[in-house]
Amino acid sequence: MKLERALTILGFSYDDISDTDFPLIKQRYHRLMAKHHPDLVNKASPEQQKFHIEKAQLLNEAYTTIKESFAAYSSGKYASSGVGDYPKTNSSGRKYTDHRKNPFHRKGHWKAPVNDYAYCERDIYIDGGEYKGHKLDRYKVATGKYFWDPDMEEFDMFLYSLNLASGKLLDRAERNVMTAAGENFDSAAAPFYDNYHSGIYAKDISSQRSHYQLTIFQLLSEVFIDPVYCLRKIARPASSTHEIYQFKAHITYISDIHASDGADLRKGQAYFSNKQELRDINRALGDLAKGSLLYPAFLQNNRLYVKTKAGTVLGYISFADDRLYLLLIPLLREKKGKIRMQISSIEASRHQPFPIIQLALSIYIKKESVINESTKNSPEKDSASDQKTCYQELLNNKLQKKLLEYTSYIKPL
Repeated sequence: MKLERALTILGFSYDDISDTDFPLIKQRYHRLMAKHHPDLVNKASPEQQKFHIEKAQLLNEAYTTIKESFAAYSSGKYASSGVGDYPKTNSSGRKYTDHRKNPFHRKGHWKAPVNDYAYCERDIYIDGGEYKGHKLDRYKVATGKYFWDPDMEEFDMFLYSLNLASGKLLDRAERNVMTAAGENFDSAAAPFYDNYHSGIYAKDISSQRSHYQLTIFQLLSEVFIDPVYCLRKIARPASSTHEIYQFKAHITYISDIHASDGADLRKGQAYFSNKQELRDINRALGDLAKGSLLYPAFLQNNRLYVKTKAGTVLGYISFADDRLYLLLIPLLREKKGKIRMQISSIEASRHQPFPIIQLALSIYIKKESVINESTKNSPEKDSASDQKTCYQELLNNKLQKKLLEYTSYIKPL
């Protein structure tokens, strides 16, 4: 199948497609398959079943054609000078001279919302997928201050982008230190802690760098995530009158948390320290049943700790969907929403002293967090915008402070 026809089948125009549009094509494909998959229409008439089967086969063929074209493009199989659907060279190594248009000739611009107040830019990557049975590397399609858009950017690619961005900020701090110390430092050379001279840097830079990078990674995740925007992308409201989202989770008990995570539970630190706390939890569990409510205790290390009505802290919430750690925690921290936690089941466990508690979570989005057309030019909208700006400035200040701490740490003695 020709690429032009494949794009038309999925509802795209060949003239408008760009090299960054594959996530949108993938999303469209899955939506169409949800309507025409044979397993979903097995109760239809024979004529309708035949139609849906043929439609599903056509969608699969079209998507395969497009996916292979993108994969070939990302792996460099197409000439940068505009060569079409064939490799740069033939089997003898001679370059092709035909200059038909590259299948993705229009350079794409990432269409996600931009955070003008972000501390730094980040690189956007797309998974290369497979080409003729070979797994291809991810490839960069854009650079900028883009918010994460779940429809366009896969979650693991977003995490990879944040990891690179946090590493680049530390690299820049290290180069500044080396320059100030009068050392020659090549940014393309080995990491900083492999370049210092014996006797000048006596500290274990590598282990501390990992600690700082994790902190910066978490701050950048808040910079580049609008939790309300993303929630609307990954879930549908459970109510037609209020913006409420429902998710599943379970409790990880404080007895399962290593002592290094904290020192004193009563001071907001998660540490199971003595048998008295074990007895407190056992006593609290005896009063819980299906339908019982739990309540937020405190936020720490990107985790939400929960407590009973009597105030006994049980542990923290573990989400079934990893994306929720980066969405719900900032949402609650920024006070853009409220959470209701109800026990959906309690089952005995063979591997731990406490039962397995499954939770049904309801996330209520506050009205002031929702900016619609009716409030676009209203004082409410300006107030919400000012709050977002202030929060971004707070995050930028935290990032700057953390980078200054790291710079002070690695300065020559």
